[in-house]
Amino acid sequence: MTQEPQGHAAAFDPARVKETSDGDVAFERELFEAYIADCEERLARLERSVSAGEAEPTRIEAHSIKGASLNVGTTRLQDLAFTLEKTNAAEAPAAAREALVAVQAEFVRVRAALEAYLAAQS
Repeated sequence: MTQEPQGHAAAFDPARVKETSDGDVAFERELFEAYIADCEERLARLERSVSAGEAEPTRIEAHSIKGASLNVGTTRLQDLAFTLEKTNAAEAPAAAREALVAVQAEFVRVRAALEAYLAAQS
């Protein structure tokens, strides 16, 4: 069994964040807060679309999470969202549910790491 990565660096790439924000901590805070709020909304929509077996809405929301995750350096969440994006919720509902659960779990870990990172920057 593979051990899950732990800590901030495993949840997101601080170097990617510094590159995106040009070292502006206030901008990082705004970026992370917007990212967290956006992901929470999209995850709620994903829950509904996966449960309903709706392929296209699932693909669209997962794609958006994947792109946003690239911007803040949350590589594992980006990869998991990509897996969900390419899983057809209508044709493979169990696989879509499994992929969604993985995305949700990683988001919880990412959110905690981002919040801890911001608290340390204050």
